[in-house]
Amino acid sequence: SMIRSILSIKVLVPILSIFTFNATFQLIETGFAPAASHALGWGPIGTSAVLGSLSFIIFGNMLIVFQLSARKIKDVYILGFGHAVSFVGYFLIWYMWVWEAPSWHFILPIVIGTGAFPYMAAPTRSIFTKAVDSIESLEGHQGTMQAVLSMASSVAGFTAPGLVAAYVLQDASVVEASAHHRELSPFALVAPSLSLFVLLGLSFIRVGKAVASSSGAGDKAPDEESSLVKPSSGRAPLERKYSTIVEVERRSAVHMMGMSQHGLHHEHSEEETQN
Repeated sequence: SMIRSILSIKVLVPILSIFTFNATFQLIETGFAPAASHALGWGPIGTSAVLGSLSFIIFGNMLIVFQLSARKIKDVYILGFGHAVSFVGYFLIWYMWVWEAPSWHFILPIVIGTGAFPYMAAPTRSIFTKAVDSIESLEGHQGTMQAVLSMASSVAGFTAPGLVAAYVLQDASVVEASAHHRELSPFALVAPSLSLFVLLGLSFIRVGKAVASSSGAGDKAPDEESSLVKPSSGRAPLERKYSTIVEVERRSAVHMMGMSQHGLHHEHSEEETQN
């Protein structure tokens, strides 16, 4: 059924991936300014300069992704690399954002986490599109499924900031009284955990395809290199039959536009003679 197809792992993993991509980015956007303000004494200018410079990091890594795609590197490998880097970056954000730590303790994890974004964005949509296209029950629903994917991204965008503010950021008094002086609570580890779940899902899909391939049953399972265009269904071509009624209506319409029909008259006269 269609519901069962939507809940299949090869569809859910890209949805989780794009949710993770947007939710983890909100951790940086929401948490960096208050954490840096307390730990480093930075104001709006300092935090804005750091966050603004991230666009150059994203752009540079996007160029690398373009080159990897041009070299026919599979989307699943690019996406897996992105989530692995994201896991490291967001774990370091929780671990290194410490009260009165050096400024590079705050900048380096952000650079690593942000650098993973280009490796996660485009490959996620590519893998999702191919997964939907490979499921027969979802045929003709590509637009609807793309809307579902975009909705998952939007849900992450408007729910994550509130959750970060409520459960991840800690009051200054709590940070200073704790033994480790970390600016973020252990709930911040949800971010790297999401990337870990995506990596596990990708591994499960790869293992499933390997088992299906080794069994030799049925057609080859579509993968990241499969064409989005389905092969011809093999239907016989339609036969062209001469119809007097259709011909009269067509001639009347064309004569109204002032176009000559001598060629058509000669052609169909020969068909009538042969019949």
